[in-house]
Amino acid sequence: MIPGIMERIFRDLAHLRSLLREHPPLEILEMIQNLWSRYSPSPSGICIHGIDSGYNYLEMRGYIIYVVDAIYVSSCGGSGGDARVGIIASEKDPEGYLSYISIDLEVSMAGDALKNTGYVVIDGSLVSKLGFLVRRAPHVVDEHEKESVANTLKRLIDVSFRESPRVIYISKNSVSKDLVRIFFPKSYSALRTDLYYLDRYTIEPGYSKPIVLGADGGLGASSLIQGISRIYGSDLIYSAKLCEAQDRGTDHEG
Repeated sequence: MIPGIMERIFRDLAHLRSLLREHPPLEILEMIQNLWSRYSPSPSGICIHGIDSGYNYLEMRGYIIYVVDAIYVSSCGGSGGDARVGIIASEKDPEGYLSYISIDLEVSMAGDALKNTGYVVIDGSLVSKLGFLVRRAPHVVDEHEKESVANTLKRLIDVSFRESPRVIYISKNSVSKDLVRIFFPKSYSALRTDLYYLDRYTIEPGYSKPIVLGADGGLGASSLIQGISRIYGSDLIYSAKLCEAQDRGTDHEG
């Protein structure tokens, strides 16, 4: 029995090695080049304020002790920060709860940074943060904290859209296959992620082809807008911008 098992393992390993030695055909290589816009930014005198957050926690018997912090640092000098240390019950979802606290602190840092001139650059995806606050955060906090989640969502929308010319979100997803799913031929079985193909087969600095919210019908734009409107109120004027983005995505698909 053991020799048979070893034979199967070696056969599967040989198959895996063949998959990992992927050599995309010319059609795919040309597609990757078309998805990459070459761009070398030039330094300017405009102040840029970068914002990021992080957290850590330690699980004990019956409770979890955590620390969350967020900071902003300006290219023109100056900085700011805030932190929270606390205890939550062990039955809570620490990753979800602390992600909510992180977003809340980032919004506060963005508000402080916007008091200065220049651009505010926030680490992470705005769509991801909005989706998290609408879909997941209300289920990882206690009942008395749900109003605080709604307030954080409103503040995030205010910061992001009212000051939209000055607020920029920068994010990457190491496991995303959005470009592969939308633009690669359906006949090509792509094993790896967007990040791998762009990193492996491009040389110059630049950025990938933007994906308009809802472009493939699978990014949940409509349900996200509806969820935000329910929490923020029927007079949510900012959701129109997201609706326009979805409409452009539908046109692009057609």
